Amino acid sequence: MPKISVLIPAYINNKKELKLLIYNLNQIKLQKMKDFEVIISDDSPSNIVEKYVKNIKDIDIKYIKNSGKKGIGGNTNNAMLHASGDLFHILYQDDYFFSENSLDTIVENFDYNAKWMVSAYFHTKNRNEFFNLHIPSWNNEIYIRNTIGTASCLTILNEDIILFDENLKWFVDCEYYYRLYKKWRLPKILEEIIFIQYLWEGQATNSITEDIVKYEIEYMRIMHGDQTYGSEII
Repeated sequence: MPKISVLIPAYINNKKELKLLIYNLNQIKLQKMKDFEVIISDDSPSNIVEKYVKNIKDIDIKYIKNSGKKGIGGNTNNAMLHASGDLFHILYQDDYFFSENSLDTIVENFDYNAKWMVSAYFHTKNRNEFFNLHIPSWNNEIYIRNTIGTASCLTILNEDIILFDENLKWFVDCEYYYRLYKKWRLPKILEEIIFIQYLWEGQATNSITEDIVKYEIEYMRIMHGDQTYGSEII
């Protein structure tokens, strides 16, 4: 069993997205730690990812092609369900590890009592300049006010796995943090930089509309049985 599984929920629909995934995988290849596997769950409409991945021989990649589009939550869940590491670390295809020691840092700092950890990161638009250092923090309205950040900061113990809600897009990560907290309480917060979040015009979150936000807040109210859930941001 590898120490850690790196989960990449992939959706590639153009050359730019493929280049981002390739860069991500190339940074993974540089990791000093070798006791890991990469799980790619592929939601892409074509077989372009499969064609690229099958030629990679220097890292352990488990590739799964989805029979139908699962969306970000379902695609991430699928990667989790095929992973075998002691720990899971999510890494979206746009993002990439900050240094060759990123996996070592995750494994060395993970708190098995807390069972989940969130780590710091920078933003970039060109991979040369980094800005907006983000150190995750907790707030009691995490389900609607995401102070933890993107799920690429998240490492989870492979134990009694909690899955993402596949009905959510905009709130899919922070609602997930809320359920992790309900089960395991507060995460360990690692203030060391683990990865870089790449900002660009094709990010999935740029397609979110106000109607989607309103629908998801109402959906969460029903699911969690709280009529005050998110009322201040409608």
